[in-house]
Amino acid sequence: MVASVEERWLDELYAYSEACFSQVKVPSHDHLHHLRVWQRAKELVVELNNDGREVTENDIRNLIIAIFFHDIGMIKTIDKQHGRESRKICEKYFSECTRISSQDLETICSAVEKHDDKEYKN
Repeated sequence: MVASVEERWLDELYAYSEACFSQVKVPSHDHLHHLRVWQRAKELVVELNNDGREVTENDIRNLIIAIFFHDIGMIKTIDKQHGRESRKICEKYFSECTRISSQDLETICSAVEKHDDKEYKN
């Protein structure tokens, strides 16, 4: 499942992230950061599957998208509100996309926005 999701999404998301960060220098959180986070998350998904926990293809797709957008807001601001900017960029990117349901997009964007929120309790 991971391989099929990567085949459909990885090149597109990586290229978009790389293009966004080509305009701004944030070495610690650029397109390579997103790729490293994806590589680690992919290892965790494999381990969850090996442990008998179901991770669906839809879950994996939502995960890879959220990962490649989670810090993209740093092209606009590096403060703790970059998650909100990341969400806006993600929403704009997918505004005319029919490959993702509005419910999945909301799940993705919520994760993107709140990924660094130390006060978020849910």
